[in-house]
Formats: sequence, structure tokens, C-alpha cells
Amino acid sequence: MQTPQPQPHDRLSEEFGCQVDLLDFSVLPTGTHKILKAQRVFQVAEEAEAVQRAKISELIAISSGNYARALAHMANQERRKVILVIAGEINASMSELEGDHVELVKMEDIKDFSPTSDLSENLGLAYAYMKCENREYHLPPADVTNLRAIENLPHAVRSVDSYMTYELSGDYDDYTRMFCPVGSGELFFDLACNSSSRVYAEVQPHGIVPLSHPALTNRTFDTDVQPSYADKLVTPNFPITYHFGMSEDLLARDKPTIIGATEDEFRQAHALSISLGLDLEPSGAAGMVGAVQSFRERHSINIGRDEKILLVSTGKGYFRA
Repeated sequence: MQTPQPQPHDRLSEEFGCQVDLLDFSVLPTGTHKILKAQRVFQVAEEAEAVQRAKISELIAISSGNYARALAHMANQERRKVILVIAGEINASMSELEGDHVELVKMEDIKDFSPTSDLSENLGLAYAYMKCENREYHLPPADVTNLRAIENLPHAVRSVDSYMTYELSGDYDDYTRMFCPVGSGELFFDLACNSSSRVYAEVQPHGIVPLSHPALTNRTFDTDVQPSYADKLVTPNFPITYHFGMSEDLLARDKPTIIGATEDEFRQAHALSISLGLDLEPSGAAGMVGAVQSFRERHSINIGRDEKILLVSTGKGYFRA
């Protein structure tokens, strides 16, 4: 899979008032960066099987969004079964979920079979209880919902220090800032902390979230009460914090690493992406709030003309209008 690389963008440079390079993941299969996480999951499963000579018959995850699309795409490509536990309704445009190697299970159907109230800790076991089946090697499906679960794959042989399967080429020492959307935070912290794809040394990273995001409030989202125009940035929790430990390097910076945008600012950012001819969903365009005057003023972001900015777009995905 050919991965995108940052490209100079003249019109974004005009909007920001300095040089801007765009790293756009919308060119990937299924349209977002989540395909790289899904690809990583399948690689780790294969490595574990090869070393331990044990079969991981099924992978399972809680997702009804872009990650679900990516896992389903990889499942049909690799001919390996994926079980997707979904909450709510599936968008009609998500045709990837119709493949022969994809099984859909509703959240309410599986909850009653969870050994504890925390389904995310016992997803594969709960599914096995629901089906009442004895699987090869008596293993429940391997939960790949989040990063920690990848490390907990049955017979996994090593710790995973990155959830992505790419490396960025070029010299990134001359970037002064990075603007990147943050939902669960996997992409943002992988770019920031993982040595193989690290984009900065002294760069100021700006992770963009809704004002009610758990990274700012330390409270779990109630997605029914707190929806957002940037809908993919509304995450039930913030699992990346315990995986990377919120890197000391990031926490030591003088300015906040993760900063909130208002709903109006997200709308302005999305409108900007449309005016520039970029095919992005609102969440994918969230980094463009850096060009919105009210956002800059609230966070005291003063961008000089001699700066060089890396703007990350997570892609187009699908938008719950």
C-alpha cells in the first residue's frame, strides 16, 4: 500500500500566511488513515501465527465508523474473518461491510454475555459466550478494538510501538508546527512519538479536538448529548493516553499540545476545505481551524510568515449529516 507524503499546498499557504505542506490520508483505500491501523492489525496477527504456530481464526472490534470500514476492507482482501460489533445504524455508503469475510453484531446483543460490565475488556469472550461455540485452540476472537488489544493478541510475540504501517520520507526538522485532528489520538501520537514516523524534533504540535473531548475534560463523552460537527472526533474515551503515556516530551512543552475548537470553527474549517477543492469530511478538515482567526486568538497562536506548517488531514471517510 503506497502511503501519502506531505505535499506543498499553495492555497493553504495563502490562508495560513506561511508555507504549508498537506499530509492527506484521503487517497488511501476507504478514504482515511484507519486503513493503516487495520493493515497493522493483520500484520501482527500473521507474525504471531508464524512464530507460535497457532491459528487466530477471527478478529473482533467495536466500531461502526471508519475503522470498521478499514477492517472490513482488509478482511475481504486477506480472506480472514472480522467480526464488527456496531452501535446504532450503519451508514448506507459503507459498502465494505457487505463482504463475505465480515460479520456484523449489534452491541445490545452481545452486552448480555459480557463477563463484566466493561465490554471493551472482554469483547472476544463475550462473543464466544453468545455463540456458545468451541473454537480451534479454544481461543475467543482476538479483540483489536484499540492499541492495547493489538499487544494482547493471542500468542503475540512482541510489543507494538506503533499502530501504523508507514514511514514518512524527507527532513522534518524545518517544520515549526503541526496541526492534526484528534479523536482517539492514535494518529496524532504516532506521528509525535513513534521514532519511525516522527515528524518533528522542536515542532509545536497542535492536536485539534471538540471542546468537550475527554483529553480536555477528563470525562467520558456522552455522544447522545455531546455530538459534534466533526463527528469522528467524538470518541467515547481516550485510549491512547494509556498506550503512549502522554509522552513526557509532549507534556513538557510550553504550550498546550491538545487544544479545543468550537463547533463554528469546525464548520469554518470544513467550508475552507471545500473552497480549496479538498474532498474531506469535517473531522478530516479539523486541522484547518489553524487558519480560522477566532481559533488563533483564543489560543494565542501567532503564526509568522517565516514558519513552515505540516497540516494533517485524516481523510474523507463518511459524514453523518
